[in-house]
Amino acid sequence: MSKYCRTSSVESAFCSDSPLLASQKSKLTTCSIDDVCAPGKTTTCDPCAPTKSAGCIPGCTSYSRYSLCDWEHAYNANYSAAERERNTSERLRSDAWCTVQTADKETHDKQCTTTKKLGERVYEIAFWKEQLLCEIRAMETESDNLAEHARVLERTLCETKLPLSIIEECLLQREKRLGIECVHDEVERGLCKEIELIRNLQERLREFIQRAYCQLKKNRAIQHNLDLDVRDKHHAQGIDDRSHQLRNSSCKIGFFPGIENVDETITNAETWIRFTQGNIASSQAEREASERLRSEIDCFLRSATKEMWHQFNQVNSAFNARIQEITDAKNRLQIQLERTNNEIRDMDRIIQLIRRSIHDKELTLKVAQTRLEERTKRRCIELSHDAPMVAMQKEVHDLYETVCRLKEKLRQAENAMCRLLKTRAMLEQDIAIKETTIQIDSAFCMGLRKKMPMDPKIGPVLIMPHVAC
Repeated sequence: MSKYCRTSSVESAFCSDSPLLASQKSKLTTCSIDDVCAPGKTTTCDPCAPTKSAGCIPGCTSYSRYSLCDWEHAYNANYSAAERERNTSERLRSDAWCTVQTADKETHDKQCTTTKKLGERVYEIAFWKEQLLCEIRAMETESDNLAEHARVLERTLCETKLPLSIIEECLLQREKRLGIECVHDEVERGLCKEIELIRNLQERLREFIQRAYCQLKKNRAIQHNLDLDVRDKHHAQGIDDRSHQLRNSSCKIGFFPGIENVDETITNAETWIRFTQGNIASSQAEREASERLRSEIDCFLRSATKEMWHQFNQVNSAFNARIQEITDAKNRLQIQLERTNNEIRDMDRIIQLIRRSIHDKELTLKVAQTRLEERTKRRCIELSHDAPMVAMQKEVHDLYETVCRLKEKLRQAENAMCRLLKTRAMLEQDIAIKETTIQIDSAFCMGLRKKMPMDPKIGPVLIMPHVAC
């Protein structure tokens, strides 16, 4: 048996495969038998080489393979490589997912944009078609208006007396409002303007005489053009509406290669609008020419009636807006009142909670002070400033501060409770005032205004029967 232990050829070849362990190739552990067996001797070995608890055993081969540093380096390298590959895979997967989502979103957005534009086009066609229909209806009623004015003129003067009395009664009723509600609002200004308008109308009605002339030849020609335009727009609206309803799941869709290059249009959006606007403008011009053939009294009657009806609507709208405004304010005040009542209840509970908390802290303070007082009865060397005494003194000081803070919060809460009670009384009073105002405007004034002549069979003041505006 050899006296020294050397590295075997197999392990040397294994170690040569790793460049990190090349330095370990030539290392030997030379442990003599005498050194191992000799008592009291210590064998000094390489710090990076593995050691055995019993030292070198005679007849066995002891050698160095890898150091702990090499093991950690190999572990970190494998871990980092796996982390890099996993991150690369995650980024690739995320990019692919984002690409799919982006493509889907872009396709969906473009189709939604096209669908929206088709819907806007259908709405635009419907709008101008409705404008044309309104103009056609206005032209059709032009001749009827000329016959109606003779009867309306004779009855208008008589019919203006009732609206005037109703408006004056509305002003008197609104004087019964209370407090801050007695405001010079838009309703009152509208009522005053309406009274002035009716009185001026009564003065001028006594001066004018009606004579009407009919001129319908040009009106019929322009009406024919309007009818053709309406039919074309109705046909185009049907086509665009069907296109607007098409979806990916529709059954009547297919490929039409090259259709995007076909352009058989003869107008653009601007000329299309100008064409319809031109027809409407021509119709309006012809109607104005026909109306200029009427007498001065006819023109005055129309303008006066339109002005009266406009003012009537304005006053009614002002009434409704004011009633809605006061109602909304009252509802908000009621909500605020309910919240205030809830806050009062909550504040009352928190006050009771603070009082209970102060009572509990005072009991705890009594306990701490009693403990301190009892510990003053110790004798001689036992009267020491120990940890329990320090803790109890700190506890007493902290309890004093806590009670002071709680009392301050109690004072603030009680003051807030007083303010909340005052606020509740103020809200209740304001709600009552607003309810009175709503009763006056809604029940009295609007109830009276419903009695104003609005039936065309009677010969109304505020509505011209079959008047094309």
